[in-house]
Amino acid sequence: MKTLVLLAALLAGWLLVGSGLAEALPASELTRVYNFLDLLGQENDLIFIRNGREFKVAKAVAHLKRKLNAVAKRLQTAEEFIDQVASTSSSSGRPYLIRRPGRPNAEAKEFFHELLREADRKANLKADVSPDLKTDLQPEPNLQTKE
Repeated sequence: MKTLVLLAALLAGWLLVGSGLAEALPASELTRVYNFLDLLGQENDLIFIRNGREFKVAKAVAHLKRKLNAVAKRLQTAEEFIDQVASTSSSSGRPYLIRRPGRPNAEAKEFFHELLREADRKANLKADVSPDLKTDLQPEPNLQTKE
């Protein structure tokens, strides 16, 4: 009986890990990654260089989304996504490069972290608008004093 219970527990644990439920990128971090990718997609003049080949930013974002879908189960933070997935080729191990107008080629990692911080700031600005604040200004009731 103990063996059966142990086997059931092991099977349940294996199913959780195999399905990604045990260690999946938390929803808040996934939101941060998507905010970063949205911001990256707005960098129209940016050239993304992967394994020596140049790509427009829209193709780079699509590539990074595919990579995210493939590995999201083993990530815990948006920073891990940038450090472990978005900055380096998984096939060659070479770092991704970016080119911005008027600047030399640079490794993508630092720029991606800058964009993530910017995306976080923008998200925080939106979140700072408190729903508790009264948005409809109603006039005070007319307080008349009796003489």
